[in-house]
Amino acid sequence: MVIENNSNKHSIQFGKHKINFYLQKSKRKTLTIKVKPNLTILVKAPNEAKLKQIKIKVHKKGDWIIKQINFFQDFSPITPKKYISGESFKYLGKQYRLKVHQSNLEKVKLKNGYINIYTKLKNDKEQIKSQLDLWYFNLALKRIEPRLKELYPKVKKYNAKPYTFKLRNMKTRWGSCTSKGKIFINPGLIKAPSLCIDYVLIHELCHLVYPNHSKKFYNLLEKIEPNWIEIKNNLERN
Repeated sequence: MVIENNSNKHSIQFGKHKINFYLQKSKRKTLTIKVKPNLTILVKAPNEAKLKQIKIKVHKKGDWIIKQINFFQDFSPITPKKYISGESFKYLGKQYRLKVHQSNLEKVKLKNGYINIYTKLKNDKEQIKSQLDLWYFNLALKRIEPRLKELYPKVKKYNAKPYTFKLRNMKTRWGSCTSKGKIFINPGLIKAPSLCIDYVLIHELCHLVYPNHSKKFYNLLEKIEPNWIEIKNNLERN
């Protein structure tokens, strides 16, 4: 196993693969490894963990890391949106075409299979994006918060702590839950199918019982949603 070091960036040699990863240390009890859709590998470890032991654990997870990398590489890069009529946008897992209308009133309306945007600045990409983002945000707030309340009893019986909820834009995460029970959900999740939304909400609610990704956490997640792995893969594809 070859070890290299450059600030918080490190690497190991796993067979013919060189695995580069970023290391973040904090006040935590467990080590976690995450492969992001952009193929960045992030390792979070306790402050007292030794670098040598961290790299040994990364090496032990080598097969899983390579599988995750291959999974994300199967998908084509996302083409940046132009925010013009005819482009496709998702809502609850379904594709809708965009129609941009010149108007003195600014509003967004889902009608006849189209996302209709009425705007004073029909050719202003940033304006249209801003209106669409706000529309998604409001839809997420309207749908996700009540659904979270509906799902909470599933974990409450396992002594889940109370929670607070807030939408937060996140580049690489669908949701997060702090040790104090603050649940943050990415408003972009509203673009995913309902089953995928429920999976993310259940995942974060399970953290109210087990704050880290321990074996007990995954046992609880599987008890509440037995098909979570399949749903998670579907979410990543969407």
